Parts: sequence; C-alpha cells; structure tokens
Amino acid sequence: VQHPLRYEYLRSQTASAWRPQESLSVAGAVSLVERVNALRGAPVTASPLHFVMTTGDNTDNNAKSELDWFLKAMSGGRITPNTGDPRRYEGVQDSGLKLYWQPDAALRDADKQLGFPRIHGFLDAAIGELRSPGLNLPWYSTVGNHDALPGGCYAPGDSFFADFAVGGRKLMELPDSAGKAIWDNVKKGGDPKGQAFKDLLKSQARHMRSVTPDESRAPFTPAEYLKAHLDPAHTGPGPHGHGYTQANVDAGTQYYAFRVSDDILGISLDTTDPGGHYEGSVGTTQLNWLERTLKDNEKNGDSHVIVFSHHTGKTMRNLRQDPHHPREARHGGDELLAL
Repeated sequence: VQHPLRYEYLRSQTASAWRPQESLSVAGAVSLVERVNALRGAPVTASPLHFVMTTGDNTDNNAKSELDWFLKAMSGGRITPNTGDPRRYEGVQDSGLKLYWQPDAALRDADKQLGFPRIHGFLDAAIGELRSPGLNLPWYSTVGNHDALPGGCYAPGDSFFADFAVGGRKLMELPDSAGKAIWDNVKKGGDPKGQAFKDLLKSQARHMRSVTPDESRAPFTPAEYLKAHLDPAHTGPGPHGHGYTQANVDAGTQYYAFRVSDDILGISLDTTDPGGHYEGSVGTTQLNWLERTLKDNEKNGDSHVIVFSHHTGKTMRNLRQDPHHPREARHGGDELLAL
C-alpha cells in the first residue's frame, strides 16, 4: 500500500484503484491461513482438505517485498509488511487527503462520512511485524497479471517503472479529468506498454510527495517468481515448488498439471498476457499443451479435471501478442472453454 507505482488517485474513477482495508492485506492473509488450518474437514463428508490453491494476484505490485510476504504467509514465517521508512507508514492513509480514509486523523474524510471510524494507532499496527503459522496442508500457486505486470496491466521490462518502484516519489492526487482520461485508456487496452501512464507520472512530478526509497520494492521477473517458489525455505507442508518445477524454470513457463487424487487431475494455467493489459489469454504453445494433457488424462481413464486460472473465460479477451513470442497466436476464453 506504500508502493509508488500504485494508482490510488484513480479511486474516483474505479473502486479497484484503492480500498480502505488494503493496508491490512497481509494480516488478512495470515488470518485466512489460520482459519483454513482450523477447518477439520468437509461439512458433509468430513473428508479432510487435500490442498489449497491460490488463483493469482498473489502480489499486487510485482514487488520482491510482496513476494516474500506472500510465500511466508503461506508457508510460515515472520513478516513486516512495510517498505520505505521502517518507523512509519508512508502512503495515502496519512496524506491528509479527503479522498482516502485517514484512520489515525480527526479529518472528516469521505470514508468517515460513510461511517468509517477513527482508530488511533491503526497504521502503526498495519505495518507491524506478525507471524504466520503457514498452512498445515499442501498448497499450489497460480499466477495472475499483478504478479507479472507493472500496475497489473503494463508490459514488463521498462526501466522507468522499475526505477520509479524503488524511488522516493509517490503521486497521491490527480485532477478528475486527467484520471478519467488515463483510466478510460487503460480499460480499452489502449496503453499496453504504459507510455501514457509514464507521461502522466512525468507531467505530475511537481505534485508528488516524498517517500523513503527502498530496493525491496523492485519488480521480480517470471524466472525469479518460479525460483522463489522453489526455494526450500518456502516449501512448508509442500509440495516443493507448490506446483512449479525446475522444468518450468528451464522452459520459462508458469503452467503445470498435478494430481489432486487418484481420479482427479488439477491443471494450473498462466493466463497473463506479457504484451500488456489486465485481461488475459493463453498462447498456442500452452493451448496445445492443455489439449495434450486432457487427451492423456482421458486415455488413462481418469474421470475428472479441475482447471485453475486467474482470469475467467469472460476476461480472457486480450489477444495482444507476447513480445517474447511474436509469431505465436493468443487464444481467448471462448476458445479455451470450447476445448
């Protein structure tokens, strides 16, 4: 929630830009882990749970700090969900701006007018150290667009975004007209490389606020994402890699199949489009792999398959080419569901 690339200032355009509870995301994830651990079995059969699957956007800003928090939340460890100044929160919730809930302040902000309370010490608590017990059953991981793309929607690899992420300036407010223009463009997929977003940030340089630079906010690559899952420190209850294997690292892929039970096969897809935009699709290579996997499963007489993906069929409409595979076609939700 303190990441410089976040666009909370678009809140007036879209509720997804910022939500009042987001500073509690890590604490909420740990609480969810504790709740899952407390479940003794299915409500009807009492059968014990087999595994947990995350379905993407395990991080928000494609930041190394967040990846570390996610893996420790899932497999166990101590977490300090804070970047920048280690002594205090530096983000929109202590900005004095009425657009955001200011929990520690007396300011009558927009959220307090809707009933949100004033809570002394809220932000200190939100960035304080906590310990996750880790899940007590195996867990698997599916990738989402926020795990791979700057802002969840721009093609990765631009050094401007990487430098901005670890830097000491953060934009917290924007005129509604400029916000509407940038958001309308994003919704239409009109800025896949983030050039308009970059131009906006440059044009607003004088209006940015100072925050403490932090290298831990640097973006991670898909290879680093895989290697972090394969780190023995994050194995927890297993499996090692949480679905990913060294074969994924070698091939540069983030999709895999795993055995749920004797008669159920699990398949985890990578539906993020490296060409940019928050909607997804799959490349021909992955679609062909899926078809082979389904046919092999049928030949073996297995009766059921569960397919996991971050995007739904309706949000796989982005057929922009993968810049790393420019000759490969992309395939949308309709084609995937037909298969």
